[in-house]
Amino acid sequence: MKPLLARPRQQRTFGFRASARIKTPMHDPASASANAIAVVGIGCQYPGARDLRELWENIIARRRQFRRMPDVRLPLADYHDPDPAAPDKTYGTRAALIDGFVCDWQQRFIPQSTYETADIAHWLALETALKTLADAGLSRQNVASERSGVILGNTLTGEHTRATAMRQR
Repeated sequence: MKPLLARPRQQRTFGFRASARIKTPMHDPASASANAIAVVGIGCQYPGARDLRELWENIIARRRQFRRMPDVRLPLADYHDPDPAAPDKTYGTRAALIDGFVCDWQQRFIPQSTYETADIAHWLALETALKTLADAGLSRQNVASERSGVILGNTLTGEHTRATAMRQR
């Protein structure tokens, strides 16, 4: 499989690194092949941004989404200690959190017991993948499932896994 892009040149944009495309199959049809990869849809969910448009609005406006940790997420009265070395405590008081996320497990035909025992990160990944497909104009009826895939990126390992790992340190 031939690479679709020449080695990217790095440039700085709004404090983030961005890759500049130098050569793409659109500009060089000879480099396209049967194994080519096309990004046709994007879905995302970030603190303060339910979609890509809101994310870019926040980046351009330089909005920061960090705020005091709400007690429903982590009761700081029980878990906060300003000493970073204190066992079973956190010295952090602020976080960037996704608010209002809901997965309609019934609409997705997910058994209730599965929904209740799985990490919310799984349902966030599912909803983000579905947003990506919708952004591409694809649905269960018109996607070429044998030649399609969704690549997910996640910066964390999930609430339950992370909590367990932190406790076992």
